[in-house]
Amino acid sequence: MIKLAYKIMKQKKSISIGMIICIFMLIVLTMTTFMYLDYSFEDLEINLEEKYGNTDIILYNFDDVEIDVDNILLDIKVDNISEGCVFEAKAGSNIVYIYGLDFDTYPLINDIKIDNLGKAGTNNLYLTETAEELLGYNHGDLIDIEVVDDEYSFEYTGTIDKKSIYEFGNKESIKAYIPIQQIESNMDIHNRNLYFLDIAEGESVSRTVEKLKTENPDISVINVLEHKNLTRKTMTSSFVYAVIFVLLALAAVTWGILFNFSSIILNDFISQIGFYRTLGLSTQKATKIFKYYSLILGMIGLVSGVVIGILAGNLSIFIQYDSFHFQLPTDYSIYTCIIIAIVIPYLTMIIQINKMKDLTAITMLNQYKKNNFDEEKYNSRRSLLIGIGFICLFSLRYLADDYFDGLKLSILNILFVTSILYGIQYISPHILGFISKFLRGKRYVNFFLSFKNVVINKKQVRGLLGTIITVIAFQIGMYSVFHNVRVDSANKFENQYNGDIFINDIYTDENTIEQKIKEIENNDGVQRLEKGAKQYLQIQGNNIVAYFIDSEDFQAFFNYDFIDGGDSKKIYEAYENDKNNVIIGEGLKLKGDIKTGDVLPLEDVDKVLNLNVIGICDSNEYMGNVVYLNKELYPDIKTNLLTVKFKDGYDKEALYNEIENIMKTGLVIQPSMLSKEVLRDRFKKNAIKNTQYIEYILLFMTTIAIYTVINSINIFVEKRKREYAMLFSLGANRKTLSKNIIIEGLIIITTGLILSLLTGYLITPCFVDVAMFTSGMSKVSMYSFDIKTSLGILLYAFCLFTIMICFKAHEYKNKDYISILKED
Repeated sequence: MIKLAYKIMKQKKSISIGMIICIFMLIVLTMTTFMYLDYSFEDLEINLEEKYGNTDIILYNFDDVEIDVDNILLDIKVDNISEGCVFEAKAGSNIVYIYGLDFDTYPLINDIKIDNLGKAGTNNLYLTETAEELLGYNHGDLIDIEVVDDEYSFEYTGTIDKKSIYEFGNKESIKAYIPIQQIESNMDIHNRNLYFLDIAEGESVSRTVEKLKTENPDISVINVLEHKNLTRKTMTSSFVYAVIFVLLALAAVTWGILFNFSSIILNDFISQIGFYRTLGLSTQKATKIFKYYSLILGMIGLVSGVVIGILAGNLSIFIQYDSFHFQLPTDYSIYTCIIIAIVIPYLTMIIQINKMKDLTAITMLNQYKKNNFDEEKYNSRRSLLIGIGFICLFSLRYLADDYFDGLKLSILNILFVTSILYGIQYISPHILGFISKFLRGKRYVNFFLSFKNVVINKKQVRGLLGTIITVIAFQIGMYSVFHNVRVDSANKFENQYNGDIFINDIYTDENTIEQKIKEIENNDGVQRLEKGAKQYLQIQGNNIVAYFIDSEDFQAFFNYDFIDGGDSKKIYEAYENDKNNVIIGEGLKLKGDIKTGDVLPLEDVDKVLNLNVIGICDSNEYMGNVVYLNKELYPDIKTNLLTVKFKDGYDKEALYNEIENIMKTGLVIQPSMLSKEVLRDRFKKNAIKNTQYIEYILLFMTTIAIYTVINSINIFVEKRKREYAMLFSLGANRKTLSKNIIIEGLIIITTGLILSLLTGYLITPCFVDVAMFTSGMSKVSMYSFDIKTSLGILLYAFCLFTIMICFKAHEYKNKDYISILKED
């Protein structure tokens, strides 16, 4: 049986190579992706270990009250502990938080990396690279630190590697680090209000944190282990979802191509199977031949794919991480590839084999001799009805959008994609047949005859067009997902925000900010100015972006619709009257399954805010998980962002320059200042991050898939050798035959690419809906089609197809009909 399977593989080289390429492609991308993900996760764990070290819990307060740590930790087992202090200060006009660390005991908690840490001195100060860049200091500069009414000078001694330290506290603040002994001697500050804890092995960090919070409500307790898990989750989840989505799409494409190839193989060998059956071969043994055939192809694709996949994986790691260390795949990567290489080709062949189980040996033999015209006429009518049926099924998608959502709609969308692919495939030969009826005239005889030849071979052309449509339409659909997300992000920003200039990251005191605000408001071209604040909170291990903005500014600067919460007037009244009432964005609602009336326990750096959800708005979820709080009810929250709206009729560029000069004057740290147009483009660009690797996968998929389709066209040409020999015998010359092959190939290619564009356009909403659901995001406000990228894919495919057809036609220039008959 194995020998017969091997003989089939040798006889049908083109089809066998095509099937091997499909399996090879899937194995290479699977192996490359797993290796890339494995290394990324390992690198992430190394970075987490470097950043957090052995720190499990941090205790602190900002009230300048010493923590009685001996009493607090009486019943808690701790391996290592490092004490320190934290307080607010000023460096010029900038707010700076000073962290006093004990550099003798802190390395036991976390091995911090600092330049010039051992340098002698009594007034050393250290900054991270980020703080250094913001403040603009160089090593050796003296920095004046103001605490209350006293001023102290410290020398900027060294830079802290920001990857090696966990900077807790609000992200919107500048931090400086000073040895605690020097704070005691220079500033006469002796309070210990900061402790880093390394909990003993075997102790539950979560239970310890709850115990500390319950027994010490006045002390801020940070669960660092939870922060590590949050970072791990944030860095991996969205990328993993996107990669899995791409791989599943690739598996679907591979399945479709192998399914078509399996059908071609069995149809070609059906008469030989009938001959074997007349010699006494049972149906079970006959089917075993093709089962072994699929396994042989799978093994070849597996071995070659794993080898190339390992090399490609290491190359992708080198490009991304600049790592020269040769990586080997994990066991589960190998096992997954083995399962893929065996199961997918085996199942596609089994499904096709089941179609011939009920055929007798005589029927199989007659299949080869039968007049194909009557059979084709019958199949033609049936395939047309099947195609129309599939298209009608797809049309139900427009009704499903109104009645289903979430998982149900995603499952239906997969069904609808399958339906339209089969529908277009089944009616494609009939579209060519309809066009052929209008082709008349003597001027284009070769074209007319070639078109008729294509139309006559309906069954073969249908399979060939089906492969082209499946491959190219999937590529178009995948690229359109990224395009839709980016366009949707930009459109939502454009439609929902009324400001013309957005000023963020203001690191200065309230008096300076108020002065800047008055200068901006005095400009004749300014219509309105919004004062707000941004802070980062957490809930159940997820980052939350909290925007503090009063009710009037909220209504003036945002064009939000409320999707839950009732009347907007009542929502705003509740928002104005109670500081614990918040409005949340749709993205947070979807990811947390939150509804109005729920209580959100948002964790701040030093307290927990139990907030009531009074409304859910359709905010731009690409900003992240957002909540809005009334700034008027939080007087202690410092303004750190401004939004400016201009009057109509003024030169926006000139106004932007004037406001930029106002914000630059007197501030050491320049705030981020962006126009609406720039910010819109930034939202569009950053709506999906880290997609380069996925887009490389898609480019590789497109190239390999196109080669697979080229191989299918090659099979189509090879199967018609007897027809070409007949044309030679009737007087056709080599040039005419080559020209006909080129024309027929171009007809098939052009038709396939046009139908692929149409199919890609139709399936784009389905792809987008499934992608948005799997990533936990709401549906896009309006679907858009990436025509530029789609036409680029078509042009790329057309060029490759044309080159291949020309090479194939050139082969027949050097053959006569005797050699062609011998080959057949």
